[in-house]
Amino acid sequence: KAKSYEAWGKDFSGWLFRNGKVDLLRSPGTKEVSRSGESERDFRVRLQQSGREQRDAQSERLRQKYAPKMTVLQDRIRRAQQMVERQQIESRTSQLQAAISVGATILGAFMGRKSISATTIGKATTAIRGAGRAIKESQDVGQAQENREALQQQLSDLEAQFKTETDALIAS
Repeated sequence: KAKSYEAWGKDFSGWLFRNGKVDLLRSPGTKEVSRSGESERDFRVRLQQSGREQRDAQSERLRQKYAPKMTVLQDRIRRAQQMVERQQIESRTSQLQAAISVGATILGAFMGRKSISATTIGKATTAIRGAGRAIKESQDVGQAQENREALQQQLSDLEAQFKTETDALIAS
């Protein structure tokens, strides 16, 4: 009789509950329970293995989270370094041109027929403008270096944050 199977199942479950004994181990941290017949050593080994797998998976997620950010910052730092080098070259060129222009103007004033003439004053004005450009180029170099340093600081902060999260993951 099919109706009897359900009643027999309940009776059997009740009998097992009253008479059967199964020792199971439980890990409160991971909330895992040992299998029936599994020794404590085997259960601990299984917990360690699953813990390592979880840690590795979380660690990989962290790497995937931070890798694009670090790549972007490293690319920006590389471009900032190129800008610093370009600004330094422009600054040196500007300073050299200004020095040559001032020297030529002074030499022309002393070697020419008239020490002060409209031509000499025009050349001096041009030389002074060149010196002003050289000073501006020097300031541009400083700004480019500050930009590079700020990006490097951002990268080191991001790396520190990554390390902190990784250490917390390992500790857990």
